[in-house]
Amino acid sequence: MKTADWLHSEPWYEQDAYIVGGGSSLKDFDWSLLEKLNTIGCNDAYKLGQKVCKICMFGDLSWWRHHCEKMEIYKGIVVTNVGAIDGEYPPWVNQFDRLSHGLSKTALGWNGNTGAAALNLALVLGAKNIYLLGFDMGIIDKETNWHNEIIHPKAVLPSSYEIFRYRWSDVVKDLHIFPNRNIFNVNNTSILAGTTTVNVEEFWKDKT
Repeated sequence: MKTADWLHSEPWYEQDAYIVGGGSSLKDFDWSLLEKLNTIGCNDAYKLGQKVCKICMFGDLSWWRHHCEKMEIYKGIVVTNVGAIDGEYPPWVNQFDRLSHGLSKTALGWNGNTGAAALNLALVLGAKNIYLLGFDMGIIDKETNWHNEIIHPKAVLPSSYEIFRYRWSDVVKDLHIFPNRNIFNVNNTSILAGTTTVNVEEFWKDKT
C-alpha cells in the first residue's frame, strides 16, 4: 500500500474535522461554510472542489472506475482503503490497508460504507472533534443523496440503511482505540450510537 507519510503523522492533531457524507439533507447546504475547515468528503464530494473537500475518501472499486478520469482534475488529496484489482492506482491515490470491521490506527475500517472509513481516517489524522454531515442513514423526501449521480440506484434501498446502522456498532466498539475524541452527528433525522446528536440549524447559526 502506498500512503504519504504525513497522513500517519496526525496533521490534524487536536483540531476539528468535518466529514461530508452523501445524505440528501445536504442538498441545499451552503458549502462555503466548509472552505476554511479540515474536511473529508465521501465519494462524489470531490466535485465540490479542493476548497470544500480537502480530502476525498472512496472505498468502492465500481465508484472509482466510474469517476477516475474526472478525478484527474481534482486538486485535493485522494485516499482509499480498497486495493486496485485491475491494475495500479495513479501515484496521487493514497492507499491504506482495509479492515472489514471496526477501527484501526494503521488501516481504515470499512464497516459497510465510506462514511465509516472516513471517520477512521479523521481519527488517524488526529482530529479531536469530528462532525458528521449528511449521515442521514435513510431516505428523506424520496431522495437518497445530495448529488444526482447514483451509479447503482437499485442498490440504495431502505434495507441498505438498515445494514449501515447495524454495522455502525462495529465502529462504536472500537472508539476506545482513540481516547478523548468527540464525534458529533450534525443531523435532524438520524441518531448514531457513540455520537452526540446536534441540531443542524443550532449548530450552524453561530458559524454563518
